[in-house]
This record gives sequence, structure tokens and C-alpha cells, in this order.
Amino acid sequence: MPTTTTERRRRRHADRQRAILRAAAEEFATAGYERATLERIGDRVGLSKGSLYYYVDGKEHLLVLLLEAVVDELLEAVDPTAPPAERLRQLVRAHVAATLGPEGRVLVENLDAIPDSEATAAVRARYAATLRDLLTDGIADGTFHEVPIRATVRFLLGGLNAACRRFRPTTEEDTERLVDSLTRLVLDGIVRR
Repeated sequence: MPTTTTERRRRRHADRQRAILRAAAEEFATAGYERATLERIGDRVGLSKGSLYYYVDGKEHLLVLLLEAVVDELLEAVDPTAPPAERLRQLVRAHVAATLGPEGRVLVENLDAIPDSEATAAVRARYAATLRDLLTDGIADGTFHEVPIRATVRFLLGGLNAACRRFRPTTEEDTERLVDSLTRLVLDGIVRR
């Protein structure tokens, strides 16, 4: 089936937006969010600042788009048919791995700069709901200890983000060790033996 002009435009727009997000993450990582400029982000993808505004509304919007992209990636890493402990393992591993990458690290280091909006509230709620659902499922089937779900969700998110703020593995092996350690720590604390 041939693709329509509209579909091709939509695909090009999405590809360009992904390139802009990568460039923004690189710029935020090297210059810091406060010192990063839209001009330099545009330069990284061959766009003027004015052309960049066709794709994004500004630096804060870039953080929101990065948040959406990272959360989508995290949720895709979880097999909804897996048992609760496995879903939790998948989510913790994906969260830690993502926050050690450029986009995730930028988000973790700039959580306070992400604007409160309906869009960010919806993304955060979707991620929290995934955690809440898998905790509820694990408690219901006896896999997890009975824990206060809302507090546990906040604890997990805060702890995972804090660990990724403090530790900067330098090798792939160090990254895997950190991911394994944090995953084991979370599961050992919640899974019934």
C-alpha cells in the first residue's frame, strides 16, 4: 500500500523531532539546562532558531517532550502479561538504564525545571499508574508484601532517580552492576520469600 504525502510528512516531522530531542539532550548535558540555547540546539540539527520553533515551543517544551519519550520507552520495556515481580524487575531495570543515558540523565538532573502542566501531569500519572497497578497485582496474588501503594510508588521513583543522580558508571559493566544492584534491592524489599 503506497504511503500518502500526509503520512510521509508526519514521518519526517517525527524523525526531525527525535533528532531535535537527541540534540537537546546533548546540549543540556554539555552546557547544562540553564546555559543551553535554542540556537545551539538548532545548530546541532541544521535548523535556525526560528525553524526550531516549528517543532517546539522552547526549552521547557523540550524537557516535556523528553519526559514523554523516556516514559514511553520505559513503559514499552514492561511486558504487561508477565507476573508482577517480573514486571517490577523490567520497570526498575528500564528506569535505571534510561536515567543513565543522555535523555534520562538530563531529566533526572532537571526535574525541577520540568513545567507543571496537563501534559507533564498526564505523563507522570501514566507512569505512576503502571507502578501502582503492578504493586496492586503483586499484593493481590501474594507475590509482594502488603505495602502502602502510593508511598511505595513515590519511594521507588524518588530512590531510583536519586541513585541515578549520585552514581555515574563509566563502563558498561559498571552500569550493569548498578542496574542489577538496584533491581535486587527493590525486589528483595518487596517480594515475599
